[in-house]
Amino acid sequence: MSTPRVIALAATRTRWSSLFLTLSVLSAGACGDSVTGVDTEPEDLFGTWSITSLLFAPDGGGSSVQGLEGTASVSFRDDFTYTLTFVDTQGTDVEEGTFLLTGSTLELFPTIDPTDSSTFTVTSMSSTSATLVSEDDSFDFNDDGEETEATLTISMEKQ
Repeated sequence: MSTPRVIALAATRTRWSSLFLTLSVLSAGACGDSVTGVDTEPEDLFGTWSITSLLFAPDGGGSSVQGLEGTASVSFRDDFTYTLTFVDTQGTDVEEGTFLLTGSTLELFPTIDPTDSSTFTVTSMSSTSATLVSEDDSFDFNDDGEETEATLTISMEKQ
């Protein structure tokens, strides 16, 4: 399985395939429509969030891939830095960087390569949960070595 472009630095990206617990085939509607974001204040994002779900849906519809093996969390601090941590049977990977939140747009800039940023739309935000969507992702849905454009949805709960 190839490695998706998520909130991850190059070394962490190689681990995404091992983070999938179950490759559940789900019925997916057509993707690619622009998502609607909710304006979010940086203070709403500050704190540590457990990543509870990842869903890759191919643009144009088809089967989706969902699941997470191990644990993942991200901490957003008031100095506009973040730490993303993955823990699974292969060990722990940590990514650090800076972030920018403007309205409903969240941009992450990993310290290792700030030009390799990731952009998400905050589609829901409460004091206990949040959902982020990236429409500029890709994933190898059938293990053929070729990635398909996809939408990534990340669900998080505040710790």
